[in-house]
Amino acid sequence: MAELHDRLQDLRVSASSLDKTVTITTHGAPAKIEVFIARGSLRTHTKESFERQVNAAIRIAMTAYRQAATKAWEKAAGITEDNE
Repeated sequence: MAELHDRLQDLRVSASSLDKTVTITTHGAPAKIEVFIARGSLRTHTKESFERQVNAAIRIAMTAYRQAATKAWEKAAGITEDNE
């Protein structure tokens, strides 16, 4: 369990919306979430389109985080090797 905890603490995943106006970074366990909004992006979007960009970035980041957490669990459990 300590190995899994250490691996999860070291996880760091970033993902951006398709137009790069929103970047979400997740790290640690439980996952801490940071949101970065590009300067001027609120002027280039309607409220609805900006909301779509935020939601897309969150979905991409959380999917990547889940995949990385699963790999960390598999490595800690000895299911896969570190070099995979």
